Parts: sequence; C-alpha cells; structure tokens
Amino acid sequence: MFGVFAPFFRCHRRKHRYTKIMIITRFKLKSALFHVVLAAVLAWLIEQAMLIEYIFAWFYAVNIVTFISFGLDKVSAKKDKGRTPEITSHILGLTGGFPAIFAGRRVFNHKKSKKGFIVPMWILFIAQILIAGWYFGNLDQVYHKWDKQPAAEQ
Repeated sequence: MFGVFAPFFRCHRRKHRYTKIMIITRFKLKSALFHVVLAAVLAWLIEQAMLIEYIFAWFYAVNIVTFISFGLDKVSAKKDKGRTPEITSHILGLTGGFPAIFAGRRVFNHKKSKKGFIVPMWILFIAQILIAGWYFGNLDQVYHKWDKQPAAEQ
C-alpha cells in the first residue's frame, strides 16, 4: 500500500506500539509508587497521632490505602473510567496490604473471578507468609518438631 515507504511505516507502527507499552508501564509504576508513598505518609501521620511504632502504623496505613484503592477501582470499573493497575494491588499486598485485598474482594465483590489477578495474588500471599515465617524463625521450629516425632510410649 505504501510502496517504497512501507518499511518506514512499519517501523513507525512498531515505535508507536513500543511507546504505548512504555507509557502504560510508566503509568503502572507511577500508580504503584503513588500508592506506596501515600501509605508511607499515612503511616507517619498515624505514628505521630497515635504514638505507636512505625511498623504498626505502616500496617494500618497500607491496609487503609489498599482497601480504598479497591473501592475506587470497583467504582471506576462500573463507570468504565481509568482503573488501578493490578500490579499496584499486588505491590500493596506485598507491603502488608493482603488483609485489605481479601476484605476488599469480599466487600466490593471485586476481582473475584479474574484468574489473572487471583493466581498471582495467592502465590504472592503464600510466598509472603513463608518468607515471614522463615525470617522470624517459626517455620524452623515447626520443621524440627515434625522431624522429631516422639516415639510412642510403651
């Protein structure tokens, strides 16, 4: 169709597609960064107001941000507007927001049948539990307990 200029048009199309992918990726990263920074600021405010340790304040804040993010994403889905990327929810979950993800799925009836969200969510959740258990040493004790079953008393 474009004759001699066809290679240039194909190249332009590839560049456009690549640019579009880069813009989408940047949006996802900016969204995740925004939500994590928002949770950090909220955690700091909670820490200052309630005089509790930062780790507990972080846990409260990241769950509040995750739950609200789920609610806003559900509203956006109904109105066919801009959505919160799934990677944002996964990152918030990894930083401590899994309770809010489970609550948001139930309360808002959102992302309950989407396998592309559910499978990574469960994999990340289980990995987070295993890593936390290993880090705090609880799993090490459990494994030793299983390995050394007491002999039946005679």
